[in-house]
Amino acid sequence: MRRRRTALTLAAIALIATACNAVIGNELGHLEAKEDASPDGSPMIADAAMVDAPKDVGAPDDGAADADTDAGPWSPLAFGTSLGIWLDADRGISTTICGGVRCAVIWADQSGNGNDARPPMVSAAPIIHANAYNGHSALTFDGATTSLAIDDSISSEITGGFAIIAVAATAASTKHQLGDIYSKTGNPLPFAGPGLFVNYSMAGVDGSDGRIGSQVDFYQYIVSAEAHLDDGALRVYTSTFDGTKNLSMRVNDGPPSTIATMGVASGSLRASGIASSVGGRLGTQQLFLGDIAELLLVTRATTPAEATQAYAFLKAKYGIP
Repeated sequence: MRRRRTALTLAAIALIATACNAVIGNELGHLEAKEDASPDGSPMIADAAMVDAPKDVGAPDDGAADADTDAGPWSPLAFGTSLGIWLDADRGISTTICGGVRCAVIWADQSGNGNDARPPMVSAAPIIHANAYNGHSALTFDGATTSLAIDDSISSEITGGFAIIAVAATAASTKHQLGDIYSKTGNPLPFAGPGLFVNYSMAGVDGSDGRIGSQVDFYQYIVSAEAHLDDGALRVYTSTFDGTKNLSMRVNDGPPSTIATMGVASGSLRASGIASSVGGRLGTQQLFLGDIAELLLVTRATTPAEATQAYAFLKAKYGIP
């Protein structure tokens, strides 16, 4: 009798363990699916302040259908502690309904530094478009009322060289303004700090209609050699400052445009106490019109090899021709 009771007990334990494993397995499967995609296969957009952790980002390609690693083992995390900000519209988006569509009220920083981007008010929140580019999401800025800000932090302050890498599609505008993709600059002049922008309808003023530009401060800036980039096409824009005198810019994998200057005219680029802006600042002629899918701030100058790696990764990810 004791042996039979023992056998029954062991069988019951085994049955319970099997059921628990099935439940746990199903729950893990549910969590993994929620992390990578919504039920219709599109990137998951959270309605609460939920941040999706990168899935095996930076790990060797495992052959799985993971767009972040299929392009190769490189990822933005390869910049290590030099990565000050990393905004990826596939991750960390918290939304609310505004005007019948979903708008982003938090764009969570994936660098680990907590440099989250938020609108100054809900009415300034940009629209989130899932599956906008090669199955990846983007935030749409209207060039008039939308803007995001990132609180000042040590991890976003620049002490020397820097690089800004943006995956963006700019649209043409009749407004005479600079479309601010990213900047951390003081106001008023001389605007010391990094900036990446697109010129809107500037032809006849400085001849840079539809060109992408970057700046170190008001006196040190450069615009791309290519004009009419405000055609709505998605591109990778890379701006690098070496910390001494050379500010360069690349559009996709084109040759860099470079300007040699007299050095940092206004001193440190740290811009302490100044918030970073994504998509421009409200109340200025700096509002961006178009889509921003990904944005990286590297708090040191990058090498040409690093720029090439970043471009190859982002080109494959977003299907840029």
